[in-house]
Amino acid sequence: MRNGDPVSGDDRSFKMGGNARISNSQIALGDNVEQVQNTGGERGADGVHLAIARVAELLDRHADELADVRRARRDLDDIRDEVEDPDPDRDRMRDALDRLGSRVAAVVVVTEAVRELSAVLMGG
Repeated sequence: MRNGDPVSGDDRSFKMGGNARISNSQIALGDNVEQVQNTGGERGADGVHLAIARVAELLDRHADELADVRRARRDLDDIRDEVEDPDPDRDRMRDALDRLGSRVAAVVVVTEAVRELSAVLMGG
């Protein structure tokens, strides 16, 4: 029912209630559905530098909540160094991103910023 009226058999709606939330997912309903997902991350050098700066800012802001912020900063420095290198090593960046993600897992907002950095750097 929609607004008290019965829904026809060809209705293709999606309803979610309560405290439910969809994160990092897409939902498609209906015939010939097309989806576009924008995560808000900028691509290119400016987007990378903004994402690195965001993670650095959050590391500073949440330093007391992280078990080893010094090593997390070193991981971010490794990423920054590879980005600045004329021939960046993607494996090295991926390893540093993995380490950094593990080190910040206790703080959701920092984890999300690292995920966004990873998406900008690695394309996914």
